[in-house]
Order: sequence, then structure tokens, then C-alpha cells
Amino acid sequence: MLPLWQFLLRLLVASFLILQALGQNSNQTFNWKFRTDFLSQKVPSCFNFPIIVFPNPKNATAGNYSGTPPYRMMAFPEGRQPIVSPIGNDNDTLSWTPQHPIGTKLILQVVDSLGNTGGTSGSIFEVVPNSDATNCDIPSPPSDFTISSNTTQDESGTLETCQPWRLNINGGQPPYTVVLDARNSPVITNITVPSTDDAVVFINRADPNTVLFASVIDSMGRWANGTQFVSTHGSTDVSCIGFGTITTTQQELDQQDAARKAAQNSKRRTSIIVGVVVSLVLLLLIAGAAGTWLYVRKKKRTTRHEEAVLDVTPRQFVESGSAGQVLSINNFMDSSVITPSPGKASFISPDSHGLPYVVEPYTSETLSDDTSTRFSSGMTSQSPSSGANLQSRPSFASFPARSVRRSKAQEAAQDRISESNPTTLTRNSVPSGSSGQPMWPARSGSLQGTGGDELIYQHRDAGQVVRELPPPYIAPPDAAESSTAEGTERRT
Repeated sequence: MLPLWQFLLRLLVASFLILQALGQNSNQTFNWKFRTDFLSQKVPSCFNFPIIVFPNPKNATAGNYSGTPPYRMMAFPEGRQPIVSPIGNDNDTLSWTPQHPIGTKLILQVVDSLGNTGGTSGSIFEVVPNSDATNCDIPSPPSDFTISSNTTQDESGTLETCQPWRLNINGGQPPYTVVLDARNSPVITNITVPSTDDAVVFINRADPNTVLFASVIDSMGRWANGTQFVSTHGSTDVSCIGFGTITTTQQELDQQDAARKAAQNSKRRTSIIVGVVVSLVLLLLIAGAAGTWLYVRKKKRTTRHEEAVLDVTPRQFVESGSAGQVLSINNFMDSSVITPSPGKASFISPDSHGLPYVVEPYTSETLSDDTSTRFSSGMTSQSPSSGANLQSRPSFASFPARSVRRSKAQEAAQDRISESNPTTLTRNSVPSGSSGQPMWPARSGSLQGTGGDELIYQHRDAGQVVRELPPPYIAPPDAAESSTAEGTERRT
């Protein structure tokens, strides 16, 4: 076992040689392996493993070239400090001893004195305890010289092809050299970092489905602690046109990251606002369209319903060509008592001017004897039972069934009524036993008449059948008197 000072001296010399070789990328020109065909991925700590080197069959121009001694073993651990160990000059005596803490995972790379590489091991080895080791010094990693990255170091970090990988360098003595090595890679990538920079943005050009390691060495030959590693994925096209690895400062990268995050947040807020506004507008449009459709639908239904319902609403009606006035029946309604003549109850207007005709009450005799006369005069049949109920409650049902109009046919009918029924009622005459209320003639509300056939009068503004609906208006007394006078003159 070499003394510690000799080991450190040889390590320092190897580091200077590596610095000279790391000025350019190292290409694989030979191969190496464990002499005993060691197949396990577990390497005992402080165990001496024999190594041999041999020509690379893929390099036809190299011939039997097996590298230029002396040789060194470069061990890149996950998250720890790389260790470069001299393994000898003679191919028959080359050997390597693991000097990392127990549990460290690492990859191995053999390089010659010219910086040519024999390739990286195809496996990731793990250091395990060695019960036979009696004297094995494990160097302590530096705490003032570290390397970090923007990926996680829990074996879950991934890096896509052509994706940037940020590496931060803290401590050490600039300028720096960043060393990138991948499992089964035939080359080692070296990036020189100027003294003014302390960060590297590497564009991933490593083969996919491998593990990429990144470490850094300063101008004094010291390796930084915290070697970074990441799993690579993506396309096999590693040309990455338009992208290039750069060196810069961490401060500048932080400012760029902050500006990019602010822009992303602003864009996200704008997208949210636009999405909310568009959603509200769409909801309002949908609600407006639905409301308009419901309103139009309801209006159409209402219109169809109104057209289907019979129009029986009382309203003023003036026959075309008529010169007479029409007054509301409210002008004729009065609480004054009228007295019917004995044996017959007739209706006259409670106005000071008497109606020009006499209205006979309903009786079975008059229904059978004088039906034609009352039909021509516009009177409706009256029911005795209903007339008794309406004595104390005058209503529209007490009036004639048709409006009195000033026409020739009506005048003739009025003359016949006056001649056949000369009996009239006065405003102040009241029959005995009366309560002082007028005896309003009433009409039957049933479909079956008690004294004869039922008479149904249909208004011009009615539908199919309208039974015994009273007229809403009646001609004024002066028009009726004028009509009576004209009829008398004609008879004379």
C-alpha cells in the first residue's frame, strides 16, 4: 500500500496531465476491461482490481494502438467528488482500487497520457463494504468547491435531446473545465469556462436512454464535489441545429429565468382573463338566445290561444251606416223603483224618457202565443224563477238581447209592440208586496225551456253559439222617441 503522500503526489501529477488533455474532447482509441472478466456491479471498497487495455476493433486506423501510458482511472460518482487514480504504465500490472464511500454509485473511464479514452464502462457500479480491507484511506471531498444543476439528483431527473442543462459552479479557482461523460459513451466532452463566468448551459447531445455525468475541475487540479447526473431521453438526432452550449454567469441566468417566469405568469393571467370574459359572453349570448326563443314561443302560443278562444267580450257596436248614438247601460242603471202592471212585468228604461216599446216578461202563454212578435222585436224569453232571483240584483241579463238601432226594420217591430202591448210602467209605480226594488225581467240560464222551445240569439260578433248574452249598450231615449214618432207619422 502506497503512503498517503505518494498517493497525493501521483494524484496531483495525474490531475495536471488531465488538465492538458481536457483542452479538447477525448475520443475512444482503445478499450479496457477488468482482467478477471468481473461481471458484478458491486465493487468492494479498497479492493485491488487488475485492469488490461487492448486495441479498439472499431478503430481501423489505430491498428494495434492500445493507448500511450501512463494510464489513469477516472471515477465519476453520483453527487460526489470524482477521483482520478493512476493505474500504472505496464499493461501487465495495471490495477484500480475503489476509494469512494460505501454506497456510492459511479461510472469508470480509462484515459492515457494523451487524453485518449478507452471508453466508459457499460455499467454503473456501486461501492460495497469490504471485510478484508485493513488500510484504505478515503479522501474527504471539498466543501468550498461544488457543482450543481437545475435537475433533481434522485435518479428521477431527465433530460430530453437538445434540451438545455444548466450547470452552476461555486468556489474553486477559475478558469474551470467542465467534464461530461455518459455511460457507454466513446467520448468525453470537455467545456472550458472563462474566468469571468461561473455557469454553463449545455445543449444535450448525448445518446438517449443513458446516464450523463457532469463534473468540474479548477485551475489547481481539484475536482468539485457534487457531480451531477441525469437520465437522457428523446430523439437519436443530436444535431440540435440552432442550439449551442454557452458559458455565462449565474446572475444573468437568474435574471433571464425571472423575466421568463414573469412573462409566463402574465400570459397565463391574460389567458385566464380572456377565457373568463369569453365564457361570460358566451353564457350571456346563450341565455339571451334562450330567453328570446322562450319569449317568441310563449307569444306565439298566446296568439294561437287568443285566436282559438271565442271573442265574447262586450264592446260598443255601431252598425255601418247608422246615425244613432250608443250610450253605455251605466247611464240607465238607477236604484229608482219601477212598477209593473198587474199580471205582467214589463221593463222600461229608468230614465225620465220612457222606452218606445214594452218588454213583456216570460210566461208560458206568451211563449206559445207571441213568439214571432217577441222575436222580431228583439226580446228574449224570460224565466219566472230566474226573474224572481234578479228582483234584488239588476244585471245585464235584464236588458233586451239586441241593441236598439235606428233602422227601418226595427221601427216596424217597435210599432207592433206598442199596438199589441200598450201597457207601460211608470217610474214611481210599485206593486203591492214589493220591497221597493225594481222587477227586472230575467232570462233562463238553462238549455231546457219550461214553456216551449228555447230561443237562442246569436250576436254578430259571437262564435259558434252564445246563449242569452246581454248587449253591452242601448240606444239613448231621444233616439227611441224619435223613432216612435216617425213610426206614428207613417201609420197616420
